[in-house]
Amino acid sequence: VWPVALPYSIEVNAFSREEEAKRRLGEIVGQTGFESFTLVSRVSDEVPVYRVFVGKFKDLASALAASEELKKSPLFADDIHVVARSEALGD
Repeated sequence: VWPVALPYSIEVNAFSREEEAKRRLGEIVGQTGFESFTLVSRVSDEVPVYRVFVGKFKDLASALAASEELKKSPLFADDIHVVARSEALGD
């Protein structure tokens, strides 16, 4: 889902319920056409967190520039942030 050659993305939301993440993903794709995807992380062994990401970028500068543009849209909150693939996937 997230190739090593594109090591950055923008995390735009995190939800405790998968249905909420899927709904948000649909909103983003439907209203913007941006490539978006979700990943499941675990806060503990029992608590999943469904993280929503926009885009895949080859370098940090491109991801940061895209993040700043997204922050201008009312569809995204000011606290969206760039995440490295290795950090998000834990590898």
